[in-house]
Amino acid sequence: MSVLRFLAALVALGCGASAIACEYPPLATIPSGDEATMDEMLEAQSEVRVYVGAMEAYLGCVDGELTASGDDAPEEFKAVMFSRHNAAVAEMEAIVNHFNEQIGIFRCTSGTEANSSDQAADAIDECAQVATD
Repeated sequence: MSVLRFLAALVALGCGASAIACEYPPLATIPSGDEATMDEMLEAQSEVRVYVGAMEAYLGCVDGELTASGDDAPEEFKAVMFSRHNAAVAEMEAIVNHFNEQIGIFRCTSGTEANSSDQAADAIDECAQVATD
């Protein structure tokens, strides 16, 4: 039983060290597309780009920690690191998707003009899709 406790402590310490070594980025602030100004949406775009870059660095760090631990790392450690990686990817995808949805709403509600008739038709379709969601 003491071996099990030792392994649990070892995994906890390993995870704690990884958490310190790999800094999780803060979320980007995304305004509501139906209330935001152009400047707010541009600022949000910049924040999302910074967030994605920081999240990619975090993923690289997690992958590096996993690689550095080697094949002999405890399965629990590997599971935690895979879980962190997958959760970070899911969060990043959710943030990007949410931002894109808010951009679509912003375009529909701000009356942004399209440059060509094809773009205008696409914008009308997009607004109709947003309205039905």
